[in-house]
Amino acid sequence: MQKLSFELPNHRTVFFQVERAYSLGNTGRTKEFVNQHISELEDQGIPIPSNTDPSISPLTCNLITQDDHMQVLGDNTTGEVEFAVLINEEGFFITLGSDHADRILESKSSPYFKQVCQKPVAHNAWPLSEVIEHWDSIQLLCEVKMNNEWIIYQEGSSSLLLEIEKMKDLLNHHHAIHPAGTIVFCGTMLLKKGKFEYAKEYRMTMHDPVLNRSIKLNYLVETISDLTI
Repeated sequence: MQKLSFELPNHRTVFFQVERAYSLGNTGRTKEFVNQHISELEDQGIPIPSNTDPSISPLTCNLITQDDHMQVLGDNTTGEVEFAVLINEEGFFITLGSDHADRILESKSSPYFKQVCQKPVAHNAWPLSEVIEHWDSIQLLCEVKMNNEWIIYQEGSSSLLLEIEKMKDLLNHHHAIHPAGTIVFCGTMLLKKGKFEYAKEYRMTMHDPVLNRSIKLNYLVETISDLTI
């Protein structure tokens, strides 16, 4: 199983073993947000799901990484900025992650589209107890580098997504929590321009405006077909 470590605001390190990993879908807080997300995916050739209720999909644990470089199979993969919940014997923590996925496979309704790319996560985390009272103010931002210029790809606040307690209820309903180490990607923001950007460089930020602090996640994407053999 993957072994990770996260630095907390008090400089203590939490060592985390990934025993279970999940990606949540359709986690918009309002039906309007869910429909907007589905509509923008449909515009990119992604089939409309038959059920738009919140969903949970297991991920293979070895996909979770703290490396700042990943290799992918083709040119049609994209990241998704998300907050990720970490659960172990020490409690609940929040970090920043990218639910990177293959959009060609997704367009073919393949169940494997989220299983072929690594899922980068940051090296820092916050105890959930430190942010739960002002959770809706947490901001997410994803920038990508296109044509040597950084552009905003996604941005929004946690207020657009399901409340933490409802996400916990979803996990408990599916008996999904492994107390020794569970990581959950909790849903993403809308696309700023309404379309996928197949970038090779990502920089992401989760910002807490109340406590004036941020968690950063930067990574590079390399397509193995670009390698010289």
